[in-house]
Amino acid sequence: MKEGFVEELNRRSIHELWAEYKNKFKA
Repeated sequence: MKEGFVEELNRRSIHELWAEYKNKFKA
């Protein structure tokens, strides 16, 4: 269960970083 939580947290973090990266790339 703990591993699943960490995996989900990392997945969300990567998604947020990727969205921010795309926003900076467009600007």
